[in-house]
Amino acid sequence: MRALLTFILFFTSLLCSQVRADTHSDSVLHRILKIKNDTARLDSMYRYGRALRHKHPKEAIIVGETLLDEANSLHNLPRAERANFLLATCYYELHDFDQSIKYYLDELRIEKELKQYDRQIRTMHDMGIIYDITHDLENEKKYVIECLQICEQHKNEKEVWSQRTYLLDNLATIYKKEEKLDTAIKIYQQVIELARKADDTDQQVSSLANMAIALKSNKDYQRSLTAYNDALSLLDTVRGADGYAVILDNMAVLFYNMGDMPRSEQYALRALNLSRLMNNIDLKRDAYETLKNVYIKQKRFEEAVDYFSKWSDIKDTLFNDE
Repeated sequence: MRALLTFILFFTSLLCSQVRADTHSDSVLHRILKIKNDTARLDSMYRYGRALRHKHPKEAIIVGETLLDEANSLHNLPRAERANFLLATCYYELHDFDQSIKYYLDELRIEKELKQYDRQIRTMHDMGIIYDITHDLENEKKYVIECLQICEQHKNEKEVWSQRTYLLDNLATIYKKEEKLDTAIKIYQQVIELARKADDTDQQVSSLANMAIALKSNKDYQRSLTAYNDALSLLDTVRGADGYAVILDNMAVLFYNMGDMPRSEQYALRALNLSRLMNNIDLKRDAYETLKNVYIKQKRFEEAVDYFSKWSDIKDTLFNDE
């Protein structure tokens, strides 16, 4: 078995090294299909398809379809599950979300048959990303709840139960989108406590920032400010520079809503400085917009026009890139 695994990895690495040089996958796939050992052949196809999928998703689809046909003909459910995953991710790369969901559902059906509970959660999470993009809140919520039910049913399985915290955070965010803010805030508080007990700083920061947004939307400005400050206190300003800048930007908006223009300007300028260091165009655009609004409120019209011009230029750039 060890010799077979070594052969699969060595052979596949040779094939994958040709991906950049050979944009036509047919010749490589033809060589893989000559492998007589079923396991080696199917696993080599899967690895090759994964190597292709980001830069050459259309070619990877051909590999995935071939893998799926072979796996089905051999009644090999684990390899069929991999093939469906490969095809789902390829169609996601192509923004063909209907086809991506189709293959994710086929993958999920197999995972349920094989009782692969942690994989079921991963697949439904991936589907949730698509439902978020397509604004299908009903299905996004449906699958998060199903994931949480799996966690409750299999809480003795560490790999399953460990995913409960971030799933609760996802559920809270869905309630926030539905403008059920009190429910969202309550769940965020639960997540923050679970993350604190697990010493999961990243999750604490994420949930504190999300809760702060919900509190701001609920016009509970002081509690929102407290949540933002708690998040900042947990962040490493070097390794967590992106998160730090985003929170500063959100705090600038919060201070604007509170009518505190000096602090709104202060935090927007801090966010802007970080956005320039990181070359984060989205964050730069948001900071420009906040500063423009602050200067209009303060009747500093010359500066408002300057930042409006900068904001407009970036918006046009982003629009043209899309």
